[in-house]
Amino acid sequence: MTFRRLVRAHRNEKGLTLVELVMAMGVTAIILGGITATLWQVFNTNTRSVNHMTAVRQVQSAGYWVSQDALMAQSITTDNGTTSHLPMTLTWTDWDGVVHSVTYSFDNNRLKRTQGSGGDLIAHYIVPKSPTDLDGTICDFTSGKLVFTVKATVGSGATAGTEVRVYEVTPRTGG
Repeated sequence: MTFRRLVRAHRNEKGLTLVELVMAMGVTAIILGGITATLWQVFNTNTRSVNHMTAVRQVQSAGYWVSQDALMAQSITTDNGTTSHLPMTLTWTDWDGVVHSVTYSFDNNRLKRTQGSGGDLIAHYIVPKSPTDLDGTICDFTSGKLVFTVKATVGSGATAGTEVRVYEVTPRTGG
């Protein structure tokens, strides 16, 4: 009996009212906005993470090579005329009396290691110290210790990944 009354009461209603339609569109817009914001955040976070890991690998590569050469070096010469003190030359004599010389220099934003006649790029995205970037890459050889601060920046803006590390190496003494 009650069911028949409901059917009769709603028999003349057809379709949605304008208020119901606007409310449905509003709820849909809020849900789609949340989904869009979440996806945007996921993509930006992923790009930032990849850029940061690339910067970490570049800093580690630069630190590894400079540390290894500095441990063997018997003399270290830096260019005090530049802000970053690079190029830097490390020299040592091995057991057989062969003299080795390695020079580190910048080639655009890449750190280059030159030994003998050939040169290898050991790290990309390296930022040299400059008047506009005071925490950039610099090497300092004072009081018998090489302090090598290296900075790498990959990407730009909100997705930029930056890593700065300081390596301290005490080279071997004399010949």
